[in-house]
Amino acid sequence: MLFVLLMIALASSGLSPKGGHQDPILPEINNIGPKTLPGADVKALVRGQLPKNTSDEAKQRFTLMTRSTWSGEKAPEGLRSFMVTFDARVRTTSTGSNDMRTTFLYLEEGRGFVRGFFPKSGRVSVRGPEGDWLLDGKEVLDLSDHSNRESRREHERWLALARNFATLSSPSDLRLGLLQSVKAEGQGRELKIGEALPVQFPTLAQAERARSLEWLLMTTPDFNLLGLNDPTNALRQVRLGLDGATGRVRFALIEGSGGPQRPQAATDPILVEIPAWISLGQRLLPEQVLVHRSFLAVGPQDPAAPIAPPTRLSFEERPGVDLFLVKSESQPDMELTPGDFARPVPR
Repeated sequence: MLFVLLMIALASSGLSPKGGHQDPILPEINNIGPKTLPGADVKALVRGQLPKNTSDEAKQRFTLMTRSTWSGEKAPEGLRSFMVTFDARVRTTSTGSNDMRTTFLYLEEGRGFVRGFFPKSGRVSVRGPEGDWLLDGKEVLDLSDHSNRESRREHERWLALARNFATLSSPSDLRLGLLQSVKAEGQGRELKIGEALPVQFPTLAQAERARSLEWLLMTTPDFNLLGLNDPTNALRQVRLGLDGATGRVRFALIEGSGGPQRPQAATDPILVEIPAWISLGQRLLPEQVLVHRSFLAVGPQDPAAPIAPPTRLSFEERPGVDLFLVKSESQPDMELTPGDFARPVPR
């Protein structure tokens, strides 16, 4: 019933499927084999519990960040469910891009249940209690079938974007293996942020904004990368740049391997920029999300070594994905159940 009501709402807003149109394919992401982050066992991490030996400064920054995502005198419970609609621009080549509108239902259950509606093509992408599925016209594809590799790739990337949105919107629920306050130091576009790899920002203006922020370095399983082989619930290293006055996240640098005290062989790092936030009820949510793909700057390499460790993280100037939240078609804390994420059925 929820599916039918939502599709009626999409049609009434002028978003009904149009024959012959396809949703844009997200840019190719290379996969470099992940390495294990040092730190706590993921299974032992408790949501909202700070690691032992966290400094007072790191605690203060984390508290300011969590407080920035809601208004009023009493904090709401963690954001476990929502419906969000985005106007999205996806860059598919160095010069081309595609525009689309997409709606996601999200429930913090299992690996994170997601139901994505793509009105332009009529597709429905689902992760739920029965597995991962894609409804494409009258055909339902089982995305656990490795023969559907390209469909799985797109499915996984949209799931990652939805989950990262949920995490940024409710950071009080983070599971943390490590939490440190770090400084952004350096000149020009390249900054040293903590003891991890230096970061070359896409533009000088972005680097200047990043230099003015207060930074946290953490390990957590609650952010996702966009690669097909990104393991669920693996620890990732994340650096968050916070506005010192409001605590709102402006940059999130998400990496899949390495650690704060050693060089990394980075796995598909992404740089997420949040230029604006918007109020919906008691919550503040990211209004715009820009995702920049990475170049891995590689140092001198032994010919016998298959992959040289990168010397810094560099990111493309133009975002691969630009999401803009449609306030009138979004609802945090929507009442959802696992049944709303059942295997899709052809209409």
